Amino acid sequence: MTRGHSSHIGVGVVIELFMGLVLDFVVLSNFCAGCERGPKVGDPAYQAWKDNHVCQKNTEKKAGEMEVKAGLILFLRSLQRHNLRYTTILSDGDSALTWRWWMPKCTVLFQRQRKTVSIM
Repeated sequence: MTRGHSSHIGVGVVIELFMGLVLDFVVLSNFCAGCERGPKVGDPAYQAWKDNHVCQKNTEKKAGEMEVKAGLILFLRSLQRHNLRYTTILSDGDSALTWRWWMPKCTVLFQRQRKTVSIM
């Protein structure tokens, strides 16, 4: 797979800040190699393949949108999984994820300062 805006896999993780424990994670994929390379509808082996296939694709989101979706999934299921609500995010502030959803609801501990440089 790849990194950056052409990535097919996105991973979101909630890590407890002081102990470093992984509280929750989610893996999103907008691609399934089996579906892409497996037998097509009409092939003789298609039905047997389809009956045993477990599709790896679990989102339609593009690479940049997967980060936001993973964050939402993790935050929204925090009550169900851990009987707690996350209130603070430690972030570089570099993603749309912070600004779209968490910013109004959470305390942001760290934001990277963006600098604009003019080249003349």
